[in-house]
Amino acid sequence: MPQETATTETRDLHAWEAGGAQTAPALTAWVGARLAAHEADLVGLLAVDGPRTPANSLRFYDAAIEQLSVAGAQAGVLNSVAADKAVRDQAQEEAQRVAQAGSALSLNRQVYEALAAIDLGGSSPATRHYMERTLLSYRLAGVDKDQATRDRLQTLHEKATRLSLEFSRNIQEAAKTIEATAVELDGLPADYLARHQPDAEGRITLSTDQPDMLPVMTFASNAALRERMFFAYHTRAYPVNQQILLDLLATRQEIASVLGFR
Repeated sequence: MPQETATTETRDLHAWEAGGAQTAPALTAWVGARLAAHEADLVGLLAVDGPRTPANSLRFYDAAIEQLSVAGAQAGVLNSVAADKAVRDQAQEEAQRVAQAGSALSLNRQVYEALAAIDLGGSSPATRHYMERTLLSYRLAGVDKDQATRDRLQTLHEKATRLSLEFSRNIQEAAKTIEATAVELDGLPADYLARHQPDAEGRITLSTDQPDMLPVMTFASNAALRERMFFAYHTRAYPVNQQILLDLLATRQEIASVLGFR
């Protein structure tokens, strides 16, 4: 019986192809296509008939992981750098959706059992190592727990992902500014100085965004200026992120406790 092929050659593997990065609906459709390909590969994996081998089973799993990785990585990039706030907001939602799919996969007992059934006879040491680490990651995630525990873990992982995305997004959206004088910019390159002219009162406003921050931390001779920039940069989204971080740590602790770890 001929085997189906994995969807490793899916078109539009980049969100910015076919307008995917230009509008929120297009991004949603693009991620949806990646997740659909992911699910199709898992169906192919579980439908394999006869003895399982790396050739007829592992390729489906790898293709499924590829789709998740591509979708998650590019949603993360757009969440950080998309010019349109609507696209950034949607990218955060899509990153959450991809993370949920990844969490569900890590707790999918059918997939775990299919992978565990692969005959590795004659496989290379690299393939054996890969399979050992993959199966270990499933067990560490709790795939061998009962259904109620796996459902609880899935809920906790989704909460942790949401908090992580909110924490990161708050930092991205919370740029700060500091004030400097022309004397304090000693050591900065000429093009930087040309872009940062004093106002009528002799004050120069600098942002904690990377194009302003990095040159100050790299070239500025004035230690006090570097210190002000350092503290402004590293306190973005404070204090709003303080409670989010505490909630995230508590959620991770709960996950560890459910899994039986300290």
